[in-house]
Amino acid sequence: MSFEDVKQLIFLHIYEKLHLWDEEKGKIGPWVNVIAHNRIKNILRDNYYNYARPCLGCEFNSSKKGGKFVLNSEENGCTLTKSGIQCEECPMYAKWIRSKKQAYNIKLPVPIETQEIPIENRNTTYIDYEASENLLHKKMRLSLTIKDYKCYDLLFIQKLPEKIVAEKLGYITNEKNRPAGYNTIKKLKKNFLIKAKKIMEDEDIII
Repeated sequence: MSFEDVKQLIFLHIYEKLHLWDEEKGKIGPWVNVIAHNRIKNILRDNYYNYARPCLGCEFNSSKKGGKFVLNSEENGCTLTKSGIQCEECPMYAKWIRSKKQAYNIKLPVPIETQEIPIENRNTTYIDYEASENLLHKKMRLSLTIKDYKCYDLLFIQKLPEKIVAEKLGYITNEKNRPAGYNTIKKLKKNFLIKAKKIMEDEDIII
């Protein structure tokens, strides 16, 4: 995000909250400062903190010097790993590498005109989403029962609407004003999500 983007978000937020200001409690300046401060914290949380490496808030982080974290990656220490550095020996760091590091790098505010060194030292950042999706489908087929996989196939491979899936599989519901098979499909989708997450955590399916 550029400064202008953030400024516009803050102005819009102040405008939306303006009706909450009570002029009897004093000047508007301090109130605006609090609103702006909270909005900036939310922007940082939503765009950067949620994607930052877990080491920043980890009790095993030994990179503090003078009460501040060292930014140089070569000095980022860890008392949990055998190597003594923040690396994939730590399960949380390894998970961050697989799932959030690319997103964090994309969101980093780096000026293009002064950026000479690539953020990520990789030959390519290309991901074959179709092949990765097909591999996940194969893994899901092995982890699901035949009956449950039929529902998974209809929903996520053939991409049919839930109503059609319920009709094909004979799902019904006893709830008033609910579509057929509402609860059954809801429970199955929750189960599919749990199993898919487990597969992606345990195996590298990104191609």
